[in-house]
Amino acid sequence: MANNLKDITYFKTYIEHVLSNYGSMSVEKELVHRNLISRMYYTAFLHCRNELQIEKRGDNSHVEVIDSIKNKSVHTQLRDMRNVRNEADYQNYYIKDKFPLTYLQTMKRKMDFILTKNKTDLLS
Repeated sequence: MANNLKDITYFKTYIEHVLSNYGSMSVEKELVHRNLISRMYYTAFLHCRNELQIEKRGDNSHVEVIDSIKNKSVHTQLRDMRNVRNEADYQNYYIKDKFPLTYLQTMKRKMDFILTKNKTDLLS
């Protein structure tokens, strides 16, 4: 679990850095969008998994974590983030066109909201 906390801190810092420097980046924005979507989802997912103390890894672990969340708002936001992450990972169209910078900023707000929740919040 300690490694997950380190990952969460690193990912959060990385996401904030990339978004704040988005306009001046010279790399392909498509790669940035796919990467940020994945990092934002995993940051929120790892936080929830840690808070809920779910040790399961592998097949269906994401579904188990999401289904364990009783807070309707968090449940819906994390499920939606997972769907977008799956789309960003597996679809062959330009993600940055479907999910522009404004969407990334919205997704970051969702991630930040989820990161404020403790186990009690997630289960209520």
